[in-house]
Amino acid sequence: IHETEFLSIIKQVEINESDINIFIDMFRLIDVRGSNIINLKEVIVALSAITSSSLRECFFFCFSIFDRNKSGVVDKQEIVHFLKVLNDSFGYCGDKCLNTSQIYDLVDSIYTSAGKIDGNIFYASIVDSLANHPIVEMMLSPQFQGSMRNKVASIENIDSLLESD
Repeated sequence: IHETEFLSIIKQVEINESDINIFIDMFRLIDVRGSNIINLKEVIVALSAITSSSLRECFFFCFSIFDRNKSGVVDKQEIVHFLKVLNDSFGYCGDKCLNTSQIYDLVDSIYTSAGKIDGNIFYASIVDSLANHPIVEMMLSPQFQGSMRNKVASIENIDSLLESD
């Protein structure tokens, strides 16, 4: 999708004016070649990472985006691609990312847990395993993120700021 089409879609969806810049920034971060053309699925996945209420919801929604024929199944390469896009979107937001081998280890582990080596898999059956997987939990942990996690405002931080005023 070209940037002008993307902006047109944003205006049609009636997104809050204050949020439009977030969408534009995400588009530009994904457009690493500077061609003003990106894969719409990648933008949707990236935005779901910052707008979903839960990791499970994010995974399920993203799988449904990558499920081309709406069969409820995805193959190993689709899962790897989706996780790479999602991983990159964390990087766009300033978080540390998994390396490629960790993503492959994650997918292999999910397949092994499902009793498979390759082929198609029903994504509804793996969403919980994926959301609770030790590699995903590690990536989201303060220990992995280090000082990067300090940029996130927690409820406690906000409460303490309000009390000091």
